[in-house]
Amino acid sequence: MKHKKKQRTRKQKALCRGIVFAVFLGLALYFHLFCLTPMQTIRATEFRMGLEPTEIVLSKDNLYLSESENVLMLSNHRPRLNVLVLPPPVAVMDKSHSPLIVAGGYSLTDYRNNQMTVHLVGEVFLEGAASVRAYHKDELQPFLRAVELTAEVFTADNGNRYFWSVTRFELDKDTPIPFNLDVLDENGAVLYTCNMLDTWAGESIQ
Repeated sequence: MKHKKKQRTRKQKALCRGIVFAVFLGLALYFHLFCLTPMQTIRATEFRMGLEPTEIVLSKDNLYLSESENVLMLSNHRPRLNVLVLPPPVAVMDKSHSPLIVAGGYSLTDYRNNQMTVHLVGEVFLEGAASVRAYHKDELQPFLRAVELTAEVFTADNGNRYFWSVTRFELDKDTPIPFNLDVLDENGAVLYTCNMLDTWAGESIQ
């Protein structure tokens, strides 16, 4: 004898949908499939790169500087689904070897508005440091434009010393990013020199 299939009640259907949604949401959060807040963007980057958790210390223009004991990280936050787009640009600066300074940055080339924006950012552990200067070590070809980026060193609320400058200019020439950096004292004397070749991120708007 055939048994009649029992119809689920409206309450049971709603409960089933709720369970499915909760499972999907849990998986999405675990694998960082969406980034609706700055911390979600930062956690997604840490997850992808195998980094320890960091905490936000500074922010500017949708960029967030976060750090842990071993890492200083610059992240670009925009609400996004990570399954649909490439990972957000990020600069990771290693502090694990007790450096005198960690530095990097982010460049945004906006072809629609014919403008480039460059962020120079980092943390200083060197006594007497008052400012930093990024520059091109070698002379550039005539069709390239050399730029110098500068930033003042300041003490944040957490007691650590950082720098962060924003430079904007028109796209009338190709402008390579300056990777050489000097740390200066209050009189402009060079205290330390380093290279930032591996700690820059960037993107463009067509």
